[in-house]
Amino acid sequence: MLDVLFSLLVVVGTAWIGRALLDARELGWGRLLLAALIGIAVGDATALFLLVRDASELQTVDFRQLQLVSLPFRVIATMGAIVVLELVFRRRAGVGPSAERRGRLALRPRLYARALQVSRILARHGLAPLVGWSSGRGASLDPQDLAVRARRAFEEAGGVFIKLGQLLATRPDLLPPAALRELANLQTGVAPLPKEAIQAQVELQLDRPLAEVFSAFDWTPLGSASIAQAHAATLTDGSEVVVKVRRPGLERVIDDDLAILGWLARTIERRFAWARRLGVASLAREFAAALLGELDFTIEARYVAEIAEAVA
Repeated sequence: MLDVLFSLLVVVGTAWIGRALLDARELGWGRLLLAALIGIAVGDATALFLLVRDASELQTVDFRQLQLVSLPFRVIATMGAIVVLELVFRRRAGVGPSAERRGRLALRPRLYARALQVSRILARHGLAPLVGWSSGRGASLDPQDLAVRARRAFEEAGGVFIKLGQLLATRPDLLPPAALRELANLQTGVAPLPKEAIQAQVELQLDRPLAEVFSAFDWTPLGSASIAQAHAATLTDGSEVVVKVRRPGLERVIDDDLAILGWLARTIERRFAWARRLGVASLAREFAAALLGELDFTIEARYVAEIAEAVA
């Protein structure tokens, strides 16, 4: 009987610690206990992996030593399970087939790993109240403080979130001047891709060696951003051109981040009246549509051709 009570106490204690560290006060105890059971199983398995070299040593493992070694792994795994279970149970459909696919979190381990990373970044910058991990203190954040925290979180999360911050910095109809100035500080450039990655991507798109198309190709980029980077080049006929190269694997990254962003927007809208007034979820869908349009470089090429024709 004492063993049963002790085991129950361990499960409840692990759930309580995970909730306290994430400030997840609105989560039901049912999900917390389930997360604790998952965390304990993962933590104990990790501890056994560290303590035991082969199966023959399992019977000689000291139970107290196992408990001590597995404790930090239990807590970390429980926190991860809390985030994953919350994402699973809070999924909602979007407004259409494409939006539905990107507007909810599908059962993909890679996506949940990214969601956990983004959630930890938000918590680290004091934005956990916005996603339901508190009793609502986020409602008291003034716009300037919120903008500073959001800018730092967007920079650390990178990718789609930097683009979102840059877009919000151009919306005086939504944000006060102080918040716009803060978001305007978001970085516009990122580290360029190496020559090998650029060459492989260009040759993949052209389906031929680079030398068959270009007589010269400047590997130092004219500019490098989160979606693509641009290079000066010369065609074999002597024409000088600019080659814009999309970052490899970008579609998968954007697909994941837009799903996470949609979940965050719906969560914030459910929690705060100001978010419902602004239509945060609708803004997230508009941002997703605009960003997906940026991935189609044929649209940009058409605009460039039309501008060149008009200037001529």
